[in-house]
Amino acid sequence: MEKCTTFWQSKTNSNLIRVLYVSPTSWSKTMMADINRADFDEQITLYNGDNESCRTIISEFIVEQFFDSGSYRQISQDGYNRSIIDEVIEIIDKNNESNEYSTLKLHIISALQYNYYYINARYWPEDDIKTGIDFVFKSGHSIGERTDAFYCGITNDLDIRMQQHREEDFEILNNKVYAWICPTALVAAEIEHWADDSVKFDVGKTHNKGNGGEDDSVIVYLLKKGNLVTKK
Repeated sequence: MEKCTTFWQSKTNSNLIRVLYVSPTSWSKTMMADINRADFDEQITLYNGDNESCRTIISEFIVEQFFDSGSYRQISQDGYNRSIIDEVIEIIDKNNESNEYSTLKLHIISALQYNYYYINARYWPEDDIKTGIDFVFKSGHSIGERTDAFYCGITNDLDIRMQQHREEDFEILNNKVYAWICPTALVAAEIEHWADDSVKFDVGKTHNKGNGGEDDSVIVYLLKKGNLVTKK
């Protein structure tokens, strides 16, 4: 599956950079931002998917790019383009006094620095998703290692949830996370119960839908825990 966060540059104005985050769970979490590098003070236009007019603008852009008929070209995350994206982050920091753009920045940082692997399992039977999780677990499991060295959870936003883990719970080994997008939140919750009862992964039990779970939490994720966060 493609990364959720992609970067685009205007074909007519190289200073205009567009950041697109397409949520795999809901329109309300999808966002797009236009950032003008030539106007350093008030150059961020943010479109949030929970707004109908913004949703229309985002949809039209996605369709245009699908048919390669738009006025933007997608840019990579390395080489010279990386310096452009780093400049975008600096602009966000400068304009983020009210934390209005904190989620946007988190999506950008996650795309650049972390290894998140999304698997589109929307049409998979539940058993096939379990098989996939089991395969990833066995690939990363060391002899004699406890299964609760791995954490399995559910969420509606992987970038935000992983940042919560880093700040409150534990480091993520190699910043590597596998995430299966399930058909429904009910399927995701059932898989999390299986991961707890049958496999004995650490799942966290501070929420009755799973730690981090909400009504639209269709993402099941698996990671290997690093060092625990020191509680102050």
